[in-house]
Amino acid sequence: MHMKTIRQQLRAVPRILAGLLFAFMAAMASVVHASPSPPPWDGLPADVIVNGEGRDGLTAEKAILIKDAAELAYLAKQVNAGEDLALSDGTSPIQNNDGFPDIYFALSTDIDLNGEEWTPIGN
Repeated sequence: MHMKTIRQQLRAVPRILAGLLFAFMAAMASVVHASPSPPPWDGLPADVIVNGEGRDGLTAEKAILIKDAAELAYLAKQVNAGEDLALSDGTSPIQNNDGFPDIYFALSTDIDLNGEEWTPIGN
């Protein structure tokens, strides 16, 4: 039977603490990087698209980002009604020239329609 001396046992303490610290940091990293889930969509369109500064939609690199189902429903409503598109950044509304054919849009995240009825964009 092999007995470890106190000195050998004490040498193992820093390795054990380092392992515990690594495990704790890895667990915290997964918590910090987790995105909060948006609330479920209630089927109603937004009143405006929350737009980042400088995103004018004139190029793919500056596409107007759609972040949730309400904003996507607002875009669909404005396209289908032939209405202009309001943005939250204070810029002038974007003119609806037959469905915004020269404007780039992109989804900034996966969008869950939460089982709500969907009206297609355009006709």
